[in-house]
Amino acid sequence: MITKGEDVMKLKSQIVIGIILLLLGFLLTNSIKTLISSSEGDASTNNKDLQAYISSLETLNANLKEKNKTLQADIDKLNSENAQGNSGLSDLLNKIHNYENIIGLNEVQGAGISLIVKPLKNPLGQVQSNLDSNDLVIIVNELWHSNAEAISVQGTRLTFMTSIFSSGDFIVINDDTTRISASSEIKIEAIGDPDKLYASMKMPGLFQNIATKLIIDGPYKENNLILKGYDGALDYEYLKPVEAKE
Repeated sequence: MITKGEDVMKLKSQIVIGIILLLLGFLLTNSIKTLISSSEGDASTNNKDLQAYISSLETLNANLKEKNKTLQADIDKLNSENAQGNSGLSDLLNKIHNYENIIGLNEVQGAGISLIVKPLKNPLGQVQSNLDSNDLVIIVNELWHSNAEAISVQGTRLTFMTSIFSSGDFIVINDDTTRISASSEIKIEAIGDPDKLYASMKMPGLFQNIATKLIIDGPYKENNLILKGYDGALDYEYLKPVEAKE
């Protein structure tokens, strides 16, 4: 018979393993970025071998993420079993889950709006000007300002650490997690009060400064959007909790 103490030890070990896997995934992602950066200086040097190595790292990183998901499912199951009959633990786990929803780590669903941002094209169908990351930031900030509770850009969940910037012919989101062609259409989805979000995005003159460079198709009210959680690493170095004064 497994005792409650053994359950707690198992839970702790699972958490430690999960954290290790997350760190490994983060380190592998960084190593991929470093390799790409170093290869830009001399693109002809062992390019095929470098690409093969990068591919193997990406595969390993994907496998680690899958293992981490499995471990997280086991931890959630164990937490649920331990929380039965323990209202304090159950409330704590619910709060943690809600915070993870807000941060953007969990898949969520709810009513909201969707819209598509398109670059302007000439009568021949050729793109006149590429989308700019600053224009995308303006739209996203307006959604946050309208009390959107979760936002996804081209299927990538935004978090409090999300960065959106231009890099050549691409728009990069979440520090290379997603690279979108600046000449493509970009779908934006936001969960929140559909009426409020819709009214805010349809406010006359709201996007007059960027309307000459792009087309906004929408917004459209949605009854049930499903936004995936962010599966990257939320790394920090300088942030520390304030120690309680005695």
